[in-house]
Amino acid sequence: MIKNKKTQPAKKVGAVPQKGKGQWQIFVHVVVGVFVCGGIILVLFFGKRLPGYELHEGDIALRSIYSPYDFRYLSGIDEEQTEALRLKATREVLPVFDVDLASLESVVEKVRREFSLIAQIIAQPSQGTVLEEQLDPVFRSFLRLEKADELAPKIVLLLEELFSTPVTYEKDKVDLLSDGVKECIVRDPRGNGEKVVAVADIFSVAGFPKNIKNDLIKKYIPDSWRLRSMISELMETFIRPTIRFNDMETQARKQNVADGVAPVYQYVQVKKNEVIVQKGERITKEQIEKLDVLSLGQSNDNRYLLLLGICIFVSLLSFSFMLYLKIFMPVILRDNRYILLLGIIGLVVTVIARMLTLSPFPSYLIPTSIGSMLTTLLINSSVGIIFTVILALLNSFIAGESFSVFVVAFLGGVAAVYSIRKARIRSHVLRSGLLVGATQFLAIGALGLVHNADMSFVGLEGAWGCISGIVAAIIVTGILPVFEHVFKVTTNISLLELADLNHPVLKEMIVKAPGTYHHSLLVGNLVEAACDAVGANSLLARVAAYFHDIGKIDKAEYFSENQPINKESKHAKLAPSMSSLIIIQHVKAGLEIARKFRLPYAITELMAQHHGTSLASFFYQRALQKVKPEDEVTISEESFRYPGPKPQTREAAIVLLADSVEAASRALDDPTPASLKGLVRKIINNKFIDGQLDECTLTLRDLHNIADSFLHVLGGIYHSRIDYPEMRGQSPKQKKTEPTNDDSTAVKHTKNGRGDKKYPEPL
Repeated sequence: MIKNKKTQPAKKVGAVPQKGKGQWQIFVHVVVGVFVCGGIILVLFFGKRLPGYELHEGDIALRSIYSPYDFRYLSGIDEEQTEALRLKATREVLPVFDVDLASLESVVEKVRREFSLIAQIIAQPSQGTVLEEQLDPVFRSFLRLEKADELAPKIVLLLEELFSTPVTYEKDKVDLLSDGVKECIVRDPRGNGEKVVAVADIFSVAGFPKNIKNDLIKKYIPDSWRLRSMISELMETFIRPTIRFNDMETQARKQNVADGVAPVYQYVQVKKNEVIVQKGERITKEQIEKLDVLSLGQSNDNRYLLLLGICIFVSLLSFSFMLYLKIFMPVILRDNRYILLLGIIGLVVTVIARMLTLSPFPSYLIPTSIGSMLTTLLINSSVGIIFTVILALLNSFIAGESFSVFVVAFLGGVAAVYSIRKARIRSHVLRSGLLVGATQFLAIGALGLVHNADMSFVGLEGAWGCISGIVAAIIVTGILPVFEHVFKVTTNISLLELADLNHPVLKEMIVKAPGTYHHSLLVGNLVEAACDAVGANSLLARVAAYFHDIGKIDKAEYFSENQPINKESKHAKLAPSMSSLIIIQHVKAGLEIARKFRLPYAITELMAQHHGTSLASFFYQRALQKVKPEDEVTISEESFRYPGPKPQTREAAIVLLADSVEAASRALDDPTPASLKGLVRKIINNKFIDGQLDECTLTLRDLHNIADSFLHVLGGIYHSRIDYPEMRGQSPKQKKTEPTNDDSTAVKHTKNGRGDKKYPEPL
């Protein structure tokens, strides 16, 4: 007796967790909400002035503001007083003079050279006349002295001591005295340090005291009056400046002293009831300083109330946003990735907004459209619109409750959502940025006309708004791949890149499994038409259809579309259970290949669901037929079913239906419009009755539209052809007898494909 036993489903290959909102999801939502809301609250509170003091430089005061009490604060640096102190400090720096070693060395060298020549004249009297002509006239008097050549060392010592006496030009000394300088510094470059010398002790060349010269000569020539007289006459020619003014070193020392002078800050005194801002005037930098001091000087109670108000404001915005998602987009709340994604985008945009408000740039530069573009690309345009409203409110609050900032940010965000919602190439993002910039420029211009503002000022502000849109597009282009990778979200831009049939996997498929490749292309055409008919993501479904059967590459010959004509099927000698295992295994093999080539999560998700938990009915029936009635054998239906999961989205369900319809249509002997219509309706009914569409959001109307789109595409494939007469010797057309190795055939083992119960058919 045959027992048809249904067991528990096997572990699902590539299955994703059920998206019911359990306790874990609630916990994640709470954690993300606290983290994001807390961050936004801190951003809004940081640098926020208390109400009444939220003006910025360049704003027009709408009311007068008076000081509620006396206060005094440090303002900017008092440049005049600081400069006076620096000048006073530099005047105390002593001028620097360096000992003129070069002059000393040249004099000493000359003395040694002349006395060496005197020594040669004394030693060679025969050449005395010739050598004497080379001798300096000042030194010729020394030829009459005995041992004149021995005087050179003494004269050199005398010169060195003479040059230790500070001597300068008359003009330098006069300048020092006229400037009131009483002392100066004399440095010895030979490393003997420096010393402070009184200006009165510095001599000029013309005024060098004779007594100092005579005392030095007497020191080294104590005995001979006549020799001292000759040396005195010689010294007169060697008296020259022994020190030189070092202007570079003097200025460097003055600059160091000036840099060391602490700046003098000026105090500003404000009296009680003093007018800080007059109604109608443009706010200046000095007024902003006073308002900042007033804001910081308020009591802590007021700041606590400000923080409480910000917390309530952010909480209400977050609650309203979550309520909107729960009513209109509940699928977003079921996926924690999207919740975290929205939170991070909102936090990043508000941080950028706060940084810009603290900078000299105008608030119109805030790139609110970054959030609009990212949410539209990564989720959808409906979320993009409501998220734009939230971000515009937050950014206007950061900019001082500015209605103008809200209007410009909202209009720019709406333009971003509209222009980028169907973006498929990266240049579309830049085009969207240009549209956002143009929209914000016009919005700022319109507000300027309403408020009768100066047109030159409005034009400048509008230019900043235009730059904001372009900068937002550039930022989105750069960070979009990061968000796609981290959150495993695939955009149309990435999908279009994958739609290129030159992908390595597809090129390998066309070589090893050409039938499967052709089948995948046809399924892609079917799902694209069906998705367009029901408003699903046709690009995602088409790309998933291209890759859905890549798991057949390794065992291509076991699938009927790849089997040569008139060749025995590989399954002829296999047990039905083994055949079904090979067929079902292609889903798992495809997911492994997808991971190897790093296909996006959205594609692998559809690949795992493209058969759902369908029954491999052909092999199941063969298994039942091979069991004799008298045998006590249990045939488990679940062992012949795909592991699933069932399609979770409309796109996955459409791929499942298109895969079955395309495979079954190839088995038709006479694909007439009537037979195709019956086949399509039968397959959709069987999938519906088998429960494969229970977990997606397709409606009965959607199924009707899908069937019509399938028929339209199949009608183009199997159109009528001219019946050409047979050529002589041509064999008659052989009918296909091999069954398809797909689950697309009608479920025949039960009355309606699911047990014995009667289920209504949708089509």
